[in-house]
Order: sequence, then structure tokens, then C-alpha cells
Amino acid sequence: MSNRELIINKARGFALSHHKNQKYDCFPYEYHLKQVADVCFTEWGDKEVIAVAWLHDVIEDTEATYKEVLKDFGENIAKNVRAITNQKNKNDTFKEISCYPIARKVKLADRFCNIQTCLINGNKRLSKKYLNEYKIFKHYLWNIEEKDFWDYLLEPSFIYLNKFLKKETEKKR
Repeated sequence: MSNRELIINKARGFALSHHKNQKYDCFPYEYHLKQVADVCFTEWGDKEVIAVAWLHDVIEDTEATYKEVLKDFGENIAKNVRAITNQKNKNDTFKEISCYPIARKVKLADRFCNIQTCLINGNKRLSKKYLNEYKIFKHYLWNIEEKDFWDYLLEPSFIYLNKFLKKETEKKR
């Protein structure tokens, strides 16, 4: 097994053991983590980006700590996972993420997957939340390095999310 495969498999195992009984909407949490990791693999292919994709919610949503992630995966991966962890407000969170290229890529993939799941399951509450955060999200996280990702995946997803909410509003009238 290559070093690349080892770090990705280790991150996957760590994340799955910590998220083991959690759900992501109606799915086991692994569904979401795999979605994000698969997008990162397809878009960037970098072992650290993929490892952070698997780990991106462990500090925020489980009992795992920054120190554990640091011990098991080293400083670069741990700092990127911590950067993605939600802070008191989205401004601070997105600003922090913008300082870390790996965290930025993973957050873009995460948001893309969040939107796709909202559309599949018709989750209006989260759809509204993501649309409300759109301007600040783009302000901090748009970067020329990920221009194609924004242009071909993320922007159309936000546009479609907006259409979905408009149709849902019209149904109520």
C-alpha cells in the first residue's frame, strides 16, 4: 500500500470510528464524508486534501480533539481540520478557512455536497441557510485556483437551490 493510500485509509478509519452512530440527514454519516472525499479526489487528488475531507467534521461533531488529530495526522492536516471547524459566527469560520488552501478546497466540496443533499431530500431549512450564507461564503472562499469548481459546480448548485426554494414558496400560495 502506498503512503498516499495509508494516510487516506487512516483518516477514513479515524473519521468513521468517531462518527459511527451519527446520521447525516437520513443517511449514515459515512455517506456525507465519502461524498466530500470523492469530490476532493476527483477535483484535486491530493492525499492531504482527501484526508482532510474524511476528517473535516471530527472536531466539530464528535468527541475527537485537535490534539488527537495532530498526534495521528500531523500539524498540516490537523490545522486544516481545525480551520473548517465552525466558530462562533460564519464570518470568522470562513475567514479562517480562507487562510488554508486545503481547508478551502474541502469546504467548497463540503458545501457542494451539502447543497446536493438538500436538493435530493427537499430540505428547505438548510437550503435557506446556505443561500443566506452565500455572499459571505463567496467573499472569503472564492479563489482563482478553484475557479472551475466555482463556475461549473458550485455556482450552478446555488442557482438551482434558489430555484428550488422559489418553487417551494410558490407551492404555498
